[in-house]
Amino acid sequence: MLLIPAFGHAALGQTCHCPTVQDLAHQGAPEKMFYLSNGKQIGLCGDVEKVDRDTVYSEVILYHCGDEGFFRGWDGIKTCTIHQDKDTIMVRHLVTLPIGKNMEFISTSFRIERYYYKGSKFVVRSDYRNDLTKFTSSQIQDVLDQYNKLTPGDDNALLLVARGLFWAYISGSAEAGGYLNSFDQKFGPFAESKREEFDEVHGLYWSWKMDHLMGQGGQRELAVP
Repeated sequence: MLLIPAFGHAALGQTCHCPTVQDLAHQGAPEKMFYLSNGKQIGLCGDVEKVDRDTVYSEVILYHCGDEGFFRGWDGIKTCTIHQDKDTIMVRHLVTLPIGKNMEFISTSFRIERYYYKGSKFVVRSDYRNDLTKFTSSQIQDVLDQYNKLTPGDDNALLLVARGLFWAYISGSAEAGGYLNSFDQKFGPFAESKREEFDEVHGLYWSWKMDHLMGQGGQRELAVP
């Protein structure tokens, strides 16, 4: 779930503490600060975990120092790595995809959000990795066959097939996209413990569709409030 930004411009002082609006879980000093060449400072608040050599964040909010609110936030089910490349903040969202050997599920980055200033305007651009292994035609058919054998109730199996359908769609199967689009209606409701994971897959599917529609229309950047 994407958290709805809150806005305001009351000074937070030199410490640039995490925003206290909307009953956010993290307060006090940020986990990380980013300093831009135009003098702007961006804080990151959230949970931190070391995974191999990566620093992985969850329950993330990003905000401008000096603002009461935040401009982007994600709940705990979504994890990401965040770093600075010159004057750009890079958010790499981690998702579980069947891209390993024999369609093994692997956690990897796929959607990448870039936040930066274009003149006085703060913007975001979303891109997707194109170096990940796509399904072959036979692997796509395997996923479609799995879908046709599904029955409601086994949420673990349903979730694996939903992730497979997403990657089959990315690999060029419009049929897989149609199945994924109606997945909730056909197999839901899902157990509360799995609901957020299904929402993550569905949200990624719609984000990919919308970002590509905007890209086709020449709209690669969106203003960040």
